[in-house]
Amino acid sequence: MEYTIKILPYYLMSIVQHTGWVCIDCQSTIKQLKCAQAKTTEDLASICNAVTRLQHEVSDVQQQCKTWPSLPSKPGNKQPDVQTGRGLVSK
Repeated sequence: MEYTIKILPYYLMSIVQHTGWVCIDCQSTIKQLKCAQAKTTEDLASICNAVTRLQHEVSDVQQQCKTWPSLPSKPGNKQPDVQTGRGLVSK
């Protein structure tokens, strides 16, 4: 038996509007939407957690790089000039 709002008397219609009654088909759809929303929320939380872990890893690597000693340059070993192209090796 299927009920629609159209066949409800006026006094029942006002009760339905104020109580938030929902038909059976709509209830099923609402449950599906709630499940999808919960899954999306879990996925988003997982992504946020992964991003936080990556931020910590990047920070750790940056700290390690700051503590590394710089490599000494060899005397007479000139660095290529990128702007003029002098010292660059061509293939």
